[in-house]
Amino acid sequence: MIEVTEKAAEKIKEYLQSQAGPGNIRILLQDKGSKRPFLRMFFAEPGEVDTIITEQGITFSIDRELLEIAKPIRIEYAEIDEDQAGFQITSRLPMVGFRRR
Repeated sequence: MIEVTEKAAEKIKEYLQSQAGPGNIRILLQDKGSKRPFLRMFFAEPGEVDTIITEQGITFSIDRELLEIAKPIRIEYAEIDEDQAGFQITSRLPMVGFRRR
């Protein structure tokens, strides 16, 4: 359901080591203030209706309905140069139609 490349897993684990307190990587739908919805990752507590998934030793949480619509989800990490690097999350998420109730 969630695939994480080796480089992305390494970078997420580095990030998690710098965080204090309980939490995991929560995948959310960003659909406000943008022309099309996309998935984002945050360090946060799981939501009440989240599914918990562990991949490469990393615990992810994601809304059950969102997971069903978006799966499979692939998380990659790309470094373009010293100043440009980041995560890319791809899925089969439709461009419109999912709104959290």
